[in-house]
Amino acid sequence: DDEMGESHPLNLMLTNVNSLCGTRTTKICLTSMSKSALNEMVSTELSLLPRITRSLANILHHKTKGSPLFVKQVMMELYKQRLLYPSLSRRRWVWETNKILDMKIPDNVATFITNTFDRLSFEVVSALVVLSCFGASADISLIQVLEKEIEQPLIAPLDDAVAHSVLGKRNGKLYFMHDKLQEAAYSKMKPEERCLHHNRYGLALGFVAVRERDDRLLLTAVTQINHGGPQAVIDDEQAVVVANLNLDAGKKAMYMSDFFAAHSFFEHGISYLRLRREYWNEHYDLSLELFNLAAKCAFMNAEHD
Repeated sequence: DDEMGESHPLNLMLTNVNSLCGTRTTKICLTSMSKSALNEMVSTELSLLPRITRSLANILHHKTKGSPLFVKQVMMELYKQRLLYPSLSRRRWVWETNKILDMKIPDNVATFITNTFDRLSFEVVSALVVLSCFGASADISLIQVLEKEIEQPLIAPLDDAVAHSVLGKRNGKLYFMHDKLQEAAYSKMKPEERCLHHNRYGLALGFVAVRERDDRLLLTAVTQINHGGPQAVIDDEQAVVVANLNLDAGKKAMYMSDFFAAHSFFEHGISYLRLRREYWNEHYDLSLELFNLAAKCAFMNAEHD
């Protein structure tokens, strides 16, 4: 709750669901763990009796206020700093109580895990910047294709980020462990250059999608290009190429009965064509098809204005 104000997208969505759709929602408040619950968690993780881990658990509870995600991140940081480590002589996990007590930890997990981002290598950060352009997560197969097309190491550095708990990997996807990490990676790009990155990655994937007739990849690629927008287009020829890609993506979306997405693709295609003053004369067939299909989708979406 402390990270989501009234203007947060999730709260706005829930408000719309309640007011517009009449759907009842139930809010479940997840409270922080008690000292005993946290001690049980630490005891299980370290395979030690609760009476042995109680001192460590009490310190963690004081520093993290019982947030489960925060506890996990702090314990991993303790291990990296050799403040929590397995002892061969004692045959169990041990910890440096005084040093842990003196350890400075931010008030919230977002700040803490964002700070870990700053200790990564340049290659890892560069790969994370690329991944951040695709949102909170992306398919590993997509990143593999992109790595080959833009000739930049991505998979190995991102695996390193997984090892540092910046990313997670599950079900063929790579995902940021916290939205603040994705924001931190995205902010590494200058605001005026972000559109160029989106355009570059989208075009690289778009050419592969067309060549291999991969509809799913095409939709992802064109969406990425559109994040860049017309301001990222380098010349008139590229504008026409992108307009055609939007036309193809819109048709695929219409075939899947996703008329809202289709309308967005057609409208974006038109915006790229408008970069050319004489687009109706020079690209009549493309212009006519984009405008006609955009009108059809608008009708299906009850957008009659």
